Amino acid sequence: MADAYAIVVDDVTAGLVVRRDRGRGFHFHASERRFFPIDGLAFSTPRAAERAARRLLAVPGTARLGRAA
Repeated sequence: MADAYAIVVDDVTAGLVVRRDRGRGFHFHASERRFFPIDGLAFSTPRAAERAARRLLAVPGTARLGRAA
């Protein structure tokens, strides 16, 4: 099993999840401002982090964060 995975949502790299010490879950590291609300959070699986990133995009207004005006 890998120690890190890229999380991609709608063709955008949301960030990376990296296996935590002792292999219990993963920490999320955001690569774009719109995913900062979950930056540093722990998730049980990479899929759980992906679901959280997708939920952020479903919140009105968050899709515009981090984009140049």
